[in-house]
Amino acid sequence: MNFREELLKRGAREFQIVALSGDEDRALAAIAEAERRGVDNPIPYALTLYDDPTWTGKGRPRGQATNLSVERECAHCGGNRMALVTDEVLELYGETWAPCIVCNKSANTEFWTARGSKFTATPQ
Repeated sequence: MNFREELLKRGAREFQIVALSGDEDRALAAIAEAERRGVDNPIPYALTLYDDPTWTGKGRPRGQATNLSVERECAHCGGNRMALVTDEVLELYGETWAPCIVCNKSANTEFWTARGSKFTATPQ
């Protein structure tokens, strides 16, 4: 039985199937947890668990935070992982921040200015 049929059998509606289809294993674990807890409506409860980034499911390893291995003392951004790239104080929203290209090497450092120009952040 495929994932869609499994959810239809449990009474899920189409929007719930679409919402849960991003990670089928996590969705089925959330449904199993909802049923284990004995809730009246397991599919909506499972959606709540599924959307909670801190919920891992019984017996599943906890996920790792993404930027913990980055050096906290960066000469360019001071450990904030974001760097000031423009400071046009005469304009509304003239201050623009972008991911630091020094300590966030894999981040997309493109940004749009308040004037609508596209730039790539570079260390200065």
